[in-house]
Amino acid sequence: MSAPRPRKRFEEAVRATLVRRELLGGPPEERVHVACSSGADSTALALVLHALGHPLSLVYVDHQARPDTADDAAFVAALATALGAPFTSLTLPDGVRPTEDAWREARYAALDGLAPGPVALGHTLDDQAETVIQRLLRGTGTAGLGGIPPRRGRYVRPLIDRRRSENVEYLEALGQAWREDPSNATARFQRNRVRSRVLPLLEAEAPEVAVHLAHLADIAREEQLVLQSLARDFLCENGLVRGALARAPAGLLAAVLREACPVVPSAERLAALRGLVLGGRGVIQLSQGYAARFDGRGRSARLVFVRPEVGGAG
Repeated sequence: MSAPRPRKRFEEAVRATLVRRELLGGPPEERVHVACSSGADSTALALVLHALGHPLSLVYVDHQARPDTADDAAFVAALATALGAPFTSLTLPDGVRPTEDAWREARYAALDGLAPGPVALGHTLDDQAETVIQRLLRGTGTAGLGGIPPRRGRYVRPLIDRRRSENVEYLEALGQAWREDPSNATARFQRNRVRSRVLPLLEAEAPEVAVHLAHLADIAREEQLVLQSLARDFLCENGLVRGALARAPAGLLAAVLREACPVVPSAERLAALRGLVLGGRGVIQLSQGYAARFDGRGRSARLVFVRPEVGGAG
């Protein structure tokens, strides 16, 4: 009789996340695509959303990175059958570089082709903490500290407030198996090193550090939304006139430049753009063929973003 209590507690906690973060607010009959890898997190995600009454379809994305991915796909297909849900298997194209970033981009490209409806991903609070640490290691600003957004377009993350250990406890309470991806144990990927080496060291000093990092990510995203709103108001009132830009406080100026830039500027490029605004000369090269320069002279000059091969932008 003790098993239902943690199960119910977990399900109610996930329901609270869905409501508080406004993740699945569509019509009750709207089908949710669950990206399921056969691992503990995505398996728990499928089962808890089913328990909460959401119609599902289960989607397996084959990265072609291991010889046993057919077994993973078969596991997800069987789970879909048990839940009365449609099953779809997607295969990433040949030639994707075997890196975290390349696989993530290819995975989203594949999922983008699904039928309309929300796509639920199994990211957890632990994933959020690991992402914040990774971005700190690489160098980041406030925007990067926001980590993994609970919602991005059609993509939602109902487990973003739950620990990985809670997902395992939920599956064990249900008597539900899952499959372990052996690549999660390799030190080849930075995320795995953060998970197995860095985070345990931090937890030895502060056991709740993962929770604190996830809370930091929430605060950073909320503050970033405020800055974005102020930046848009500034652009509506002032445009990209050098005099107005130069008078803006440093934090607001950075937000205005990020908002106006047609590509996401790196920290180095953003610093270069700020230097250009504050009296620098010449052209700042950006990614995807874009460049930034001022048209005109003096404080009335206007910052423009150009892409020579297709003409002006901005």
